[in-house]
Amino acid sequence: MKFVWSLGLAAVLLSRATPAATYYVSPSGVDTSGNDTSGNGSATQPWRSIQLGLSRVKAGDTLLISPGDYAEYVQTLVPATATQRITIAGSAVGTQGARPELRAIRLNHPNYTVEGLTFKQASDSHRTASSAWSASVRIEPTAHNTIIRSNIIRDTPTVIASDFVFNSVSNTIQTATGDFVAAGFQPQSHIFLGSCSLIPFTNHNTGWLVSKLTKDTLWVTNLSNTRFSPDGGSNYWAAVHAGDTAAGMSAIAFIPKNSLGATNCHIVGNSISNNFGSALDIFGDGHLIERNRFTKLYSLYGARIYAKNITIRSNFWINLPTIVWYTPAELGSIPHPPGSGWFDYQDGTFHSAPSGISVTNIVFEYNWVENSENQLGTCGFEKSSHTAIYRNNVFIGIGSQHNNGRHNMQWINNTFYKCSYDVSRSMVIATGGSSVSTIMDRINISSNLFIACGDHNKLDAEGFYAITQYVTNLVTSGNFVAGPEVTGWIRRKAFVETNGVNGGDPLFVDEFNPLGPDGLPFTEDDGLRPLPNSIAATRKIGALQPLSPSAKSPIAHFSVAAPTAWHEPVRGGYDPAWLTKTPWERKGPQRPFGTVDSLPEAPCTITFTATGSWSDPSDPIDSFLWVFGDGTTAQTTTPQVNHTFGKRSGEFHVELTVRSRSGKVSTTRRPYRFLASTNLRAPQAPVGVRVILN
Repeated sequence: MKFVWSLGLAAVLLSRATPAATYYVSPSGVDTSGNDTSGNGSATQPWRSIQLGLSRVKAGDTLLISPGDYAEYVQTLVPATATQRITIAGSAVGTQGARPELRAIRLNHPNYTVEGLTFKQASDSHRTASSAWSASVRIEPTAHNTIIRSNIIRDTPTVIASDFVFNSVSNTIQTATGDFVAAGFQPQSHIFLGSCSLIPFTNHNTGWLVSKLTKDTLWVTNLSNTRFSPDGGSNYWAAVHAGDTAAGMSAIAFIPKNSLGATNCHIVGNSISNNFGSALDIFGDGHLIERNRFTKLYSLYGARIYAKNITIRSNFWINLPTIVWYTPAELGSIPHPPGSGWFDYQDGTFHSAPSGISVTNIVFEYNWVENSENQLGTCGFEKSSHTAIYRNNVFIGIGSQHNNGRHNMQWINNTFYKCSYDVSRSMVIATGGSSVSTIMDRINISSNLFIACGDHNKLDAEGFYAITQYVTNLVTSGNFVAGPEVTGWIRRKAFVETNGVNGGDPLFVDEFNPLGPDGLPFTEDDGLRPLPNSIAATRKIGALQPLSPSAKSPIAHFSVAAPTAWHEPVRGGYDPAWLTKTPWERKGPQRPFGTVDSLPEAPCTITFTATGSWSDPSDPIDSFLWVFGDGTTAQTTTPQVNHTFGKRSGEFHVELTVRSRSGKVSTTRRPYRFLASTNLRAPQAPVGVRVILN
């Protein structure tokens, strides 16, 4: 599959009825009376506020909004019908032009389309004691058949700093390094104080209301007029963010009523970034969520799924960070004061926990998830829940595993590359409950690629899938597992499939550039596409189609043939420089997934092999030109070469150009790095460690 990322997705994706009328909103709208009622909503006399326009439209109408910052929290007031939808759109929808900006919208009615808008810095400032917003786009249980299309949702007001002072005398929050105004806080913003428990403060895990603010100070109160508890400390680390709970402000939230939500909604082509809260809170039935882009999602979850008959496909999730990192010793000694809401971990990118809600028929397909420092997800056991299908997804650089507790769980044709790199974990864990009464039935894990996954302490054992007790009717078939290249794509001792592939080069196009030159997922140049001669290609393993040769030109490919081992230290103490930093200063694992693998300390002789290069049988490769990155080259007529590297350390590139008998050429490059001798004398653990929820 191929999908093109454009925030101006064509309106032909979904048809809508011809509008009865088109009305206009503009920052320069007529407002002679001071209450924004003088205009008639025409192109020449537009209204000034979006909310006024929403009070005047009727079924079938379109409300076009000109670019500008409206700073409004708006909600629908007028019902629409299935044949006469109401559309709220930026006037430049379908282009890359400027957009209208507002804070949040509440959809109270069915059959609305919202497209081409920017929602930024929502902070729940317009909530009342009985009516919260809690999301940039809030879809109420009555808002069936909603379309949220081609919008931008970004920048939850958040200040994360390590110099907070909580003053109980003035009831203020102060920081010299943060900027509350630039972050988007405003009077009446609802905020939450999230803490790291290594340095707790008295007022952690509490919600407040901003009464006034400056760049470095928030004055806060709450509805019961309580005050901060006395706290004489200073220089606290905290995440002060919008929202009333640790969950923050969701980007798009389906609101439940009696565990039910809106039905048959379409979330398509939106961009969600820098959001402190779930990107998606999904309740209801029959939703389609596709071609959205998610990046920089903080708080507890990336997406929470408490629904049924949901399809989540062709979405792009990239660069999802966590906030604090710990060693095992620190985790064992953390003094957790009473309360919750600590930011010592993130629960999972995709979360579906047991809650008494039937979570059934979830399809997660053709998604690309790259560089998430969090756990991939959890599916807690719930007897009434069943059927979760994960197929044709690409997972790259995911911090740790997905725990599965659903009947009829299927993982088919997915690609996992350099996942679970920070802990000794498999990537897919099928687990029933704690007794025979909680058996998980009908599990299928087939035709997946698990390459270079797992902790480097256990490269020959873990990094693919694991099956725990109380699982019945299990099928595991045709999976391909292998360790990193520098280990010789090592086999896994615990892998016992009779028809699986255990060890060996998967023959990727360029795993060091998974998205390829165009930076887009599921396109022709993706680096994790297998070559035509790969076992993954011939057996149809993994998510991506094999590379199609162009004009029968050869395809260059090589890897390290010797020495094959994990050359970096994997036991011993943590890197002292990393360890002396506070958990919030560590900024991720010691060895992120994108770190180039190491060869031994130079000088050393390395054998490279190009036997994986592809050529048309009628036009074989007869020349190999090697450029070693150290100023030397070699020309060979066979696909293997030995080269001795001199005394050096650091990253460098080896390049191979192959030439076929007819003169066609292909070039590829691969990065490597040599260990410095100091690394061997002062061993470091390769990864950071976080709390992992089972």
